[in-house]
Amino acid sequence: MKRSFLIFSIAAAMASSNCFAVQSEVDNNYQGSWAQVPVILGNITVPTFQDYQIKVTDDLYGAIADGKTDARESIQRAIRDVSRYGGGKVVIPSGKFLVDGPIFLENNVNFHLEEGAEILFSTNYESYLPQVLTRYEGVDLYNFAPAIYAYQKKNVAITGSGTLNGQAEKSWSTWVQKAKDESLKRVSGSPKNDAETKLRAQNNALAPLWERKYEEADLLRPAFIMFYDSENILLEGVDIIDAPFWVNHFYMSNNITVRNITMHSMNKNNDGIDIEASSNVHIHDVVFATGDDAIAIKSGRDLDGLKKRIPTTNVVVQNVEFLADDAVALGSEASGGVRNIFIENAVAKDLRKGFYFKTNKNRGAQYEHIRVRNMSIEDLADVPENSKKLTMLEITTNYDHKNIVYNRDPIYKDIRFENITGGWSIRPMLLEGTETTPIKDFVFDNVSFAIGEKSSEINDVDFDSVYFRNFNVGEEPLTAKVDGESSETVIRQSTNIPPDVYAGEDQILDLNVSDTISLSGNVFDKDGDDFDLKMDCNT
Repeated sequence: MKRSFLIFSIAAAMASSNCFAVQSEVDNNYQGSWAQVPVILGNITVPTFQDYQIKVTDDLYGAIADGKTDARESIQRAIRDVSRYGGGKVVIPSGKFLVDGPIFLENNVNFHLEEGAEILFSTNYESYLPQVLTRYEGVDLYNFAPAIYAYQKKNVAITGSGTLNGQAEKSWSTWVQKAKDESLKRVSGSPKNDAETKLRAQNNALAPLWERKYEEADLLRPAFIMFYDSENILLEGVDIIDAPFWVNHFYMSNNITVRNITMHSMNKNNDGIDIEASSNVHIHDVVFATGDDAIAIKSGRDLDGLKKRIPTTNVVVQNVEFLADDAVALGSEASGGVRNIFIENAVAKDLRKGFYFKTNKNRGAQYEHIRVRNMSIEDLADVPENSKKLTMLEITTNYDHKNIVYNRDPIYKDIRFENITGGWSIRPMLLEGTETTPIKDFVFDNVSFAIGEKSSEINDVDFDSVYFRNFNVGEEPLTAKVDGESSETVIRQSTNIPPDVYAGEDQILDLNVSDTISLSGNVFDKDGDDFDLKMDCNT
């Protein structure tokens, strides 16, 4: 059913003296939207584990650190035993361990790599079969198992100071046609192959999952690390290199902490962290060097996302370093919606694009309450294959707009960029709406980019709800070609912008539980049902 939400003023609703509301506690010294960050972080609990551990090289398990002998069964037995004993730590000591196939995490297990430990995942494709339930670009399917996989697990962690090595550059990555062209190091993936096209069609035809089973001939690469429908997750300290596809993928998961890790994986489609239909996520002190989006925020493709309606909500990103295709991407597979995203205190270099917010009428996403502040981006990467990508800030409602089926208007709502600096680019800004889906409800406050080779472009933008304040390009006020004009126009700058007010923590309703409810802030029905607000102040 259509998910509906209700935002209303408690003060207006309380006209009768017989009505009352429960107010959320907020810091009285600050009423802005960033006051929501400590509320989100207060709801995220880092998993803890009992003081019990197994070392995979112990006699009972017998893993050999020679980089040649398969240690998978030894590691897997240790994981199962630690989980059965109530939880604890599985220790990978210093040395190189070959793992021929996937590692399946279990409840209450901290998978810990000591300093000097390196896991080399084999390139034997058949070792990652039989297929498991996973995701490919926002759609469910049965495919090769990710190298590390957690399905419906609780209280799980990957920690330490060792290295996870996917060895994919000369194996999985060659499944992408463009990867074979050694002269082009930083290009997007090839046009969709037959299997990718087939999977998208199955999604939109509601084909049953048992029909979505893919083999090696289909060339659909698995994620490196995936948490599917899991909760209480910690990823900390490790180095992750040479991934087959997305590096870290969190789907339909909750209560996630990612901190103090590094990634160096420049293969095709190597997103650093994909957060999909997940909630309560804290990413901080992370270093990205990835071949596609550093952080991508998603919630399902087309009919998958529209049917499930599981948004990604409550994500906080702080103190990170970006080297990637782009620093932050919203979408495009975000049909379930995205809400309450806070990104602050970041630096970026060698990007092909700064920010990339994208959706279309098939996705029909609603991106709401997004905040980005205090970010510095160096010159974009000036290499020949980047000539079509070098835009510092791109926002579109018309991404990949061919073959529109659902004709569901996407919405951007309440999005702010504050204190952003950027270096050289081909084009400093591209805002691209359409006549029926104009860009609305953005604030750009104190933004400064270096001059670009081409003009900024602004097409189908509602200037009554898009505000520019102190937005400079080349130390001059922003100019752009507007709605296809051949010459540039000086974009009106505002002295006043809408107040940035925190409405209070989201309230989730289950209307089947009680006939009496108290509301404060944004309100969402648990099951996505439509509802009307009716207030009887005398009962």
